[in-house]
Amino acid sequence: MRFPKNISIADEVVVKEGAHLCACNAHARISIGERTTVGYHTFVFASEKIEIGADCLIAPFVYVVDSDHSIARGEKINSQPNTTAPIRIGNDVWIASNVTILKGVQIADGAVIAANSVVNKSVGPNEIWGGSPAKHIGHRS
Repeated sequence: MRFPKNISIADEVVVKEGAHLCACNAHARISIGERTTVGYHTFVFASEKIEIGADCLIAPFVYVVDSDHSIARGEKINSQPNTTAPIRIGNDVWIASNVTILKGVQIADGAVIAANSVVNKSVGPNEIWGGSPAKHIGHRS
């Protein structure tokens, strides 16, 4: 584990087998709130900051990453810098299996993200989003 002191895990959090939490540099931060469950084989990779609230359910095979690679033409991609933007997942959020959450996304309290979705836009309170790219498909009743 890289920079484990940059990862804050509150009380009663469950991180299941095969999950990886990685603060990828000395300035990156990850925090997870009380009673949240992080599913099997989920990856949380922070180059800047990823906050996950309390009472969240994160299913298996979820990928949360707050950076991506620059892709300017005429320069090798592997020599270009990453661009970053923090991710915040609120309280009481359910993220279903195989979801990808990309840099800069804010997911408000009570939101639900459907299985196999790619979230590249922010999600409002109690909204249900799904698809690739994810779109608003409903509200919690």
